[in-house]
Amino acid sequence: MTQREIETLAIEDVQLLVEEHENREQRADARAALVASVMANIVRDKKKKRKPFDISDFMISTKKKKRQQTMEEMIETVKFLNMVFGGEVVKNGSGS
Repeated sequence: MTQREIETLAIEDVQLLVEEHENREQRADARAALVASVMANIVRDKKKKRKPFDISDFMISTKKKKRQQTMEEMIETVKFLNMVFGGEVVKNGSGS
């Protein structure tokens, strides 16, 4: 997707793209954790560590869940980023 295409998306659509990206990253982390747990279990000393390693032992902590932003918070963030990057506010097709 090009920068121009992203700029034309509604905020909700951008949020969906961000969530999709985060989900892909979490799946990639889970795959890496699976490989790490298998490798650790291969070399694990069963006398010292009776319980096998689990995938969760190698996952990046996700205990702290971010709360969902409100629409107003998202709009304020977009306004701020627009200002920082020198954008122009367009309402009903005309610049203001």
